Amino acid sequence: MADYLKETIQDYSQILSKQPKSIIKTCEIFAAQQPEMKELFDEYEANTTQEAKFVHDCDKLDMLIQAWIYEQQQGVKLDQFFEHCDLPKSFDVLIQVRKEIERSRAK
Repeated sequence: MADYLKETIQDYSQILSKQPKSIIKTCEIFAAQQPEMKELFDEYEANTTQEAKFVHDCDKLDMLIQAWIYEQQQGVKLDQFFEHCDLPKSFDVLIQVRKEIERSRAK
């Protein structure tokens, strides 16, 4: 959600000039869902539910995957990043992906 909001805010003026009807419809949809969206965002920020913790760990894994892809595409090593990044550690499926990245980097 944070990424969506960031992209929406950054691209708002471009989108508005190109697709005003689409923006209006999107705003109407979000207006109708505003209480639920706020509740979900507050839950995410509090990071107290399993769902919120999962989303936070997915964000960490996304950053890890992006760094891994960058290493491969640019031919650089980001050892310091990988040594100090906050790794996902709460959900088995995310831990497995993290370990696979670590194995791939070790080659």
